[in-house]
Amino acid sequence: MSEVPQEPLEDKYPSLFDHDQFIYPIAVGPGWIPLVDTLCLLLVKSAEQEGSEVKALQVKEKFGKLRFYAATRSSYHGGLINMAEAYAARICDVCGGLGSIVSIDGYYVTRCKSHGRSS
Repeated sequence: MSEVPQEPLEDKYPSLFDHDQFIYPIAVGPGWIPLVDTLCLLLVKSAEQEGSEVKALQVKEKFGKLRFYAATRSSYHGGLINMAEAYAARICDVCGGLGSIVSIDGYYVTRCKSHGRSS
């Protein structure tokens, strides 16, 4: 995975996050931040090219999977989001390495072999 960006994603992509409906902070592990960063870049760039609009509503981990809720009218944006959510299920949310969904103390998380035993 690529490096974690230094700038918070909310500040890096204001057209995506700077609105009244985005009220929760981004709630994913550091291993997923580069994936979410890439997704945000693709969403913003394609919206600019299409002359359309996309607004993130919530970005979080739930049951070991990425959830990226957005308001968009573009099926392309929906496809990008679905693809990122599918990729996240194979990326350790701690380190960004190859992972899988495991249960730790009753909670589902996506972890690599090294982080699969810690919560």
